Amino acid sequence: RSKLSSSSAASDVYKRQPSKRPTLTANSINGMPAISFDGTNDTLSANTRFGLPANPAITILIVTKVNQNVDNSDILFGLGTNTHNLSVAGGSGGWSWRHNGGNSIYGSVHLNTNNLVVWERPANGNYASSKFYLNGTDQAQSSVGSGTSSPSNSAANYDIGDSPSAAGGCFKGMIGEIIVLSNNSAADRLKIEGYLAHKWGLKDNLPGGHSYRLSPPVSQTTWSAVQSFTT
Repeated sequence: RSKLSSSSAASDVYKRQPSKRPTLTANSINGMPAISFDGTNDTLSANTRFGLPANPAITILIVTKVNQNVDNSDILFGLGTNTHNLSVAGGSGGWSWRHNGGNSIYGSVHLNTNNLVVWERPANGNYASSKFYLNGTDQAQSSVGSGTSSPSNSAANYDIGDSPSAAGGCFKGMIGEIIVLSNNSAADRLKIEGYLAHKWGLKDNLPGGHSYRLSPPVSQTTWSAVQSFTT
């Protein structure tokens, strides 16, 4: 899990380009504050990929509310740049993995709805081996593009709210919390789903058989080194 803070350089960018700065908005997701992205140019980014290789085991968990579908694929989080990166998206094309060279697409995005969304991939997997969970329930793929291809971009970069490449649009909506795990452990995913669902008032969205629907997991939070971001 990575903790972000603003560096002085990032603050300078904020002052020069305030239109590209997402805003903290109160009472956004079940009465809790969240970061609001305008769907035009708001983004957070940093020159790091947390030491992850081009095709890692990875799980991306996001508490979000989509206000509007701006494009076919509106990027919530992207790792790397250009073709065959690791990006996860909403948009009019549905919840998806978008790699700018392949994709894995799931069900439609419901607007103005609080959701816990999770994208998961195994180490050295191809695009067809990707998974997506909506509020703790595994979703079937509706289509896969270039399913036998794999992410190969290893650029040290991540973006929140905008595409790390020329493909994909900006995200319009709220992001409450993002947690990125460097594994695809089912046990870890279930625990973090439980933690986020109870924290953000989404526990009733979890399926009845979920391990942590009735009570949150007992766990300890640890942090990586502090990262900086720029708009």
